[in-house]
Amino acid sequence: LMNVEFAFFDPKETDYHGLCTLMQNWLGADEATTASWPHVFRNMADLISKQASVGTLIKADGAEEDAAPLAFLSALNLNTHRGTPSMRYTLNFLKSNAPKDKAKRFNQVISDGISGKKQVGLLVHDRLINLPPTLIPVLHTELTKDIEWAQKNEDTSALKKSFKFTTFIYVSKAFYPDEESGEPEPAPASKKASKREKKRTGKEERRPKTRPRAWFRFEDKVLESLATLSFAFPLKKKPDASQGIDLLDQEQVVMVIPAQKISQAIMKMGLEQQVRADRMRADGQHVQQPETNTLHTYSSVVTVGRFSPVVSRLTDSRFAKKAGVCSYSSRCKTAPHD
Repeated sequence: LMNVEFAFFDPKETDYHGLCTLMQNWLGADEATTASWPHVFRNMADLISKQASVGTLIKADGAEEDAAPLAFLSALNLNTHRGTPSMRYTLNFLKSNAPKDKAKRFNQVISDGISGKKQVGLLVHDRLINLPPTLIPVLHTELTKDIEWAQKNEDTSALKKSFKFTTFIYVSKAFYPDEESGEPEPAPASKKASKREKKRTGKEERRPKTRPRAWFRFEDKVLESLATLSFAFPLKKKPDASQGIDLLDQEQVVMVIPAQKISQAIMKMGLEQQVRADRMRADGQHVQQPETNTLHTYSSVVTVGRFSPVVSRLTDSRFAKKAGVCSYSSRCKTAPHD
């Protein structure tokens, strides 16, 4: 066992390269995006690193100040960043993949956000896969505190208004595990049936998956349960995929979440973590335990270690955060989250 401490920080411009590293697969390692995405994700990393008032990074405590982040969470206003390459590319990519029965509603959300009719935020998050999931409710809690601070303390009324989010667009990924039960897949439709379906609808029938969806990050299941609109589309496997997760069927999941639901989501994340810990104990597995203290978050108890957020205003319109520390007794590699 080894003790690992994590600290929460505001983003700063020197975090740009670390954010670039984390963001490489944020929009999926899809064949359709691998050619274009590298040219625009650097722009999004730049936007996040320069928005110090709203955004949180997790780093290993005791590391150098410019150490690469292990996780980040930020919210970018669609109207504020509507002209940037990364925002244009991301929104066009998502709109082009929205199914016909949901495209009108989704496009309206984007239109309202870009025009400024409503304050719509693109919720951007990524992290190392073996980061302790217990930190995630705290990460989301810190973002809500950032937003509340910005609404009251940003330099201009326009900036204050831009952070009064009503809606978030959240992009995530899911996968379908290989079948291990030995149950056969449903028989494919006959050629005649496929032709009839194509003649009737103008396209080949896409047979529904019978396997249960699995999430790369446990909290995405919680967030989707609170979304007012969600859809998914398959990610094409990269031509050079040869092993591991790249061989599994994956899909991009897009969610539209009311801002007022985030506090409820944080509470559910904490409860989900408790259920997960109980299940691991029942199976005789090691459960990460912080050394001291608990943080009470929106009526739930999220266990973290020695976490005491400290917020103070700086003269350059940024605020120094959080300087809270979470201490864990952990194995060198933590168990991957559900």
